[in-house]
Amino acid sequence: MKKIYRFVHRNYDYLLLISTLIVLIEAATYTFLVSDLIKDNGKALTVTLSTIGILLAVFQFAFTQISNRKKKYFDLRYGFYKDTVKQIQLITDVVQEGMLRDVIAGDTMHKLMSASNELTGSMKANLDLLFPGIELPNMDYKLGKTIDDLVSRTNKYYVSVKNNATEAHTIIETMNWHNEVRPMLEQLSKDKHIFFAAMRSYM
Repeated sequence: MKKIYRFVHRNYDYLLLISTLIVLIEAATYTFLVSDLIKDNGKALTVTLSTIGILLAVFQFAFTQISNRKKKYFDLRYGFYKDTVKQIQLITDVVQEGMLRDVIAGDTMHKLMSASNELTGSMKANLDLLFPGIELPNMDYKLGKTIDDLVSRTNKYYVSVKNNATEAHTIIETMNWHNEVRPMLEQLSKDKHIFFAAMRSYM
């Protein structure tokens, strides 16, 4: 049932256009051939064929316009999809790089927060517009919350180590940060694959 609904939702414009064409052809056929509006059978057939020809020309024009519009939306969706994948991967890479080095530098933290803010702004601006009705049961919220928690915890670690750079404090804070961030990265990995799959199926 969901597949049928998804098919109708995606192709509503085409289905409406085809249905309208069929109704108008049937109406023209009945009006000029079946009824006695035109007494001469030859003229009635000529008028009917001419009318159908005009309807088909209009149909072709409308079909092309719909196809062009859908292609434009597909390009926009695909661009947004690629940007989202890139931004989430950047967030993951920055945190993992910091974990390997056991340090979060100022420029790295700036890069992390910038990527997070860019992702959040892009999602708010484009998700509902380009993917209306997409089936994401709280996945966008879960994904956003995981990223917010990840950035917030990393920033807390960065500020703590920056304010107290003693070796003992840094070691303890680093261990705590690793232990708390690792499950966040695992959750992010699970959530993003579900999110990306839903976006791909919509396109």
